[in-house]
Amino acid sequence: MMMARYTIGVYAPVLDGFYFSSMLDGLFAASLRHGMQMVTLQSWPEFCERESYDLMVATACADAFVVIGEAVPRGFMERLQQMGKPVVCIGTSWLQAAKDCATVLAHNELSAKEMVLHLAGHGHERIAFVGGLHNSDVFERFRGYQQALRELGMPYREELVYWGQTVMKSDGRKAGEQIAAEQVPMTAIVAGNDLLAAGVLEALTEAGIAVPDRVALSGYDDSEIALVSKPPLTTVRQKYAVMGNKAVTLLFDRLQNGVELKGVHRIPAELVLRCSCGCGALDESKSQELEGGLYHGPMRDFTSNLYNIGMALNHSVLSISTSTDRFLSWLDQTPYHTGCLVLLDRQEGGSNEVIVHDVYGSRLSRQWIGCRLAEELFPMNELLQCGSAEERDMITLHPLQTPSGFIGCLALIGPFNKQLSSLTYDFMRININVMAISVGRARLREQMEESEAKYRDIFIRTPVMIFMADRDMVMRDVNPYTLDQLDYKEEELVGASIGSIMSSDSYARMKAKVAEALGGKQIVENVEVKLFRKDGTALYGLLNANAMSLSERPDPTVYITIRDITERKAHEEVMRQLAYSDPLTGLANRLRIYDFLNQAIAEAADGEGVAVFFIDLDRFKAVNDTYGHDTGDLYLRHVAGLLASCTTANDLAARLGGDEFIVVMTGIQEARQVRQMTDKISASLAVPYLHHEQEIPVRASIGTSLFPDDAREAEALIQRADRVMYQVKQTEDARR
Repeated sequence: MMMARYTIGVYAPVLDGFYFSSMLDGLFAASLRHGMQMVTLQSWPEFCERESYDLMVATACADAFVVIGEAVPRGFMERLQQMGKPVVCIGTSWLQAAKDCATVLAHNELSAKEMVLHLAGHGHERIAFVGGLHNSDVFERFRGYQQALRELGMPYREELVYWGQTVMKSDGRKAGEQIAAEQVPMTAIVAGNDLLAAGVLEALTEAGIAVPDRVALSGYDDSEIALVSKPPLTTVRQKYAVMGNKAVTLLFDRLQNGVELKGVHRIPAELVLRCSCGCGALDESKSQELEGGLYHGPMRDFTSNLYNIGMALNHSVLSISTSTDRFLSWLDQTPYHTGCLVLLDRQEGGSNEVIVHDVYGSRLSRQWIGCRLAEELFPMNELLQCGSAEERDMITLHPLQTPSGFIGCLALIGPFNKQLSSLTYDFMRININVMAISVGRARLREQMEESEAKYRDIFIRTPVMIFMADRDMVMRDVNPYTLDQLDYKEEELVGASIGSIMSSDSYARMKAKVAEALGGKQIVENVEVKLFRKDGTALYGLLNANAMSLSERPDPTVYITIRDITERKAHEEVMRQLAYSDPLTGLANRLRIYDFLNQAIAEAADGEGVAVFFIDLDRFKAVNDTYGHDTGDLYLRHVAGLLASCTTANDLAARLGGDEFIVVMTGIQEARQVRQMTDKISASLAVPYLHHEQEIPVRASIGTSLFPDDAREAEALIQRADRVMYQVKQTEDARR
């Protein structure tokens, strides 16, 4: 009997990093071995929070699902289970009791027990534990620690157990400081994960307590921080590839052989013995490689430069309109051989559709462009067939999202081993993010054009707001459409001044124009005004007016028509925000900085200065390396909020790029105002970012320049402030 070809949908928060790439490696290898196709969905795009993910793409083509960690919201996972298709969760037990579902977890308790037994084999009898609250994995490891003590006949001592609020490095450091201060007799420490262990190691080293000479130390996870610590950490390596293989095997047995899918499946982990427990020296060549001589240094330099590469592509990508034939041409620079971009068309009632916007490569016909299909039917069979098992192709789906929501999805097909390389993944991620913004802008532009056409048609063929008023702007009559629009009754408007439903600025402008028309028999055309509905909400319109004298009324009657442009104004504001705002932080972007600064210089009065404050975050790379890029982005948004709070309506807070920010202050009369603003910014940045109840401090160096004293042009002022900032940074570094 020929084995059926099944498709597995895999949800992962991100596709890179040692954890997820290793897990995907195991999933992919097992899929190939069983003749199954794997479609991987990255569920956490750049602007997305986990709880907002709701895309149903790939749910029809998939015969079963794998969910890695908390890749999707609990409610979405339950929707997958309710489709009647088998689900395996890796690293989370949300659905372990549900029908046709299973869970694959690491054997935390057993491996932690083995670590304690190993340390006991070194002769240690007083072994401490450092953990973090609210983490089920760490608590299981704590139970393994307790079990090992019982097997060894060692007493459990409360004074040797340290619990932090989180499992982050900072809580490990607090535990290490407490251990050093209290000097409780112990010879070994088992930490709940590598981050906690790294924090303990840092605190002990600063206190002069050598590891492993005085205290042996172990971590858990075998993450990158374990490799680069000094000394390298003895740890426990979770078999991510084996866990992935187990998940696929469970699904294959369920689909092919009808084996019941249920329960929790534990995968043993293995001890990784390094210097921190006293097991020997690290190979010198490997040490150099880990410290960056052969790998990490050049790699980190390159990936940090990828941001600049992406920014260089902004102009070309953002200028692409939705009718461009080569929208996906940037894929020429990647290993992908096939791509398909669809845009989301949300329908009332939730039955959304996608429209094929562009295809890439020769394997998928361009006749698909313009076709519509139900959201859950993407990717279609013809696209799935473009992947080749012989070429080790993997299909990945990348949601496109702007700050206002999901707008589409990009499917890519290429060799598995090349897709997950750091260079390819980061390059692709930057381009997808820029492309999402470009598509969003293009769609807004189309909506504006459609809106304009619609309103022209409304003006010609359907009623608009019509007012009849005397020369004093007292309303004599209004049409029913006006009453509907403003939610008033006729008796509430007739006899009242039109100024009662219009902003003071708009009313003054309209009266001036009407006075001119009354004097010279002119027509008032396209005056933008702001009206207020009965409930106080605003409505924007284009006002046209004409004054006519009727025989029975000697005083002229002013006929006013107002066409609603509220929707257009909203689109214009969104377009302005996209053009002048940094998509990550919401602050002004580089383009807005120069426009604002040039205008401020041009409008500065004699004796009035304009100050530029250049803010560069210190050790931001360490935040990314320690907590991940998602947390780094949230950290940057926190800083943006602090800087925005320092400015007034006449000033500007902006992000220049990366971890560099600019504040422009106008109306400078005295030098002390610059010093006061510098102090204000410094004080504001003293507020740390709170990450899972852990405070991450904000440190920055600030340089200033002043127009006209230091320079008279925007670029020169920014460069001057940049140089001063680096001088400040060097001085502060020397003091540390």
